[in-house]
Amino acid sequence: KQHREVLSYIIYLMVIFFITSIVVFCFYGYEDTITILYKHLKANSWSDRNTLFYGKSNLVQMSYFEAIPLLFRFFVMYLAEYWYIFFYSILCTFLTWSTFSREPKYYILKNLCIIYILTLPACLAALAHYGSVHNSLLFANAIGILIFIFSFVSFGSTMFSSKRYLIILTIIAPLCTLPLVRISKSAPNNTLSSPQQQAFDYLKSGKDDVYFGWYPIAHILHSGKAPTSIEVPMHLSESMPKDFDFSINHFPEGSKYLATCYVGYGRTVLQQYLGTLDEVSSPLELSEWRLFEIRDIKTP
Repeated sequence: KQHREVLSYIIYLMVIFFITSIVVFCFYGYEDTITILYKHLKANSWSDRNTLFYGKSNLVQMSYFEAIPLLFRFFVMYLAEYWYIFFYSILCTFLTWSTFSREPKYYILKNLCIIYILTLPACLAALAHYGSVHNSLLFANAIGILIFIFSFVSFGSTMFSSKRYLIILTIIAPLCTLPLVRISKSAPNNTLSSPQQQAFDYLKSGKDDVYFGWYPIAHILHSGKAPTSIEVPMHLSESMPKDFDFSINHFPEGSKYLATCYVGYGRTVLQQYLGTLDEVSSPLELSEWRLFEIRDIKTP
């Protein structure tokens, strides 16, 4: 019976995967999907370094099998940084699979533990590739935090009486919100002068000579059309620089300037596709942007 259930689960999983793939291909196109999810990742270099996030590194090309020692090193560095998440999740894994916890109320916690164990290697592999930062560990660490929350709810409701448990939750819940309060105090009071608001107001005024390539949200909100974000050629240029094309033909019609963030993101790398990018003074209405004029336009 169990073998039939396993086989049925695998068949259902394959059918759902097939349907999901068809939907994704219809929306994003087969070639683009395969390029981003397979070709780009396959061609991306591994970052051989001795720090978890930043630091001096050597970029190397190798298979996942050859990268096992590197992944083990990243795992050790992960333990040094997030040992409390890992060991607590492993402890909950053993507890939830013991005789003590064979009740329906522990099912969510059991699944979270399995997800954490399966997600962590993939997150470490993503972090070990060139260009990855803290958000590579988002899924694993977020699941680890959920394990803490659900374990407290599951085990706490068993260990304490309802009244005492309610008192404990009443005390702990406000404490958990303190980091959010601190972050909210550092946030701006309004978004009227934010980069995207400035970009939208600029386009709304009827001007179309600037392409806000650094996350072109303003173009989508204004015209309903989604031009190419410079994130796409930036990342593809790291792994397969000669296998794709990016030119002013990908800009909205009438664009003469490329607008990017205050650090000038993309200026250097994109010149191999766009030609010379000369910085010009930003008008007051675009004070949160840096503008680059495309003088030596390259077209296919």
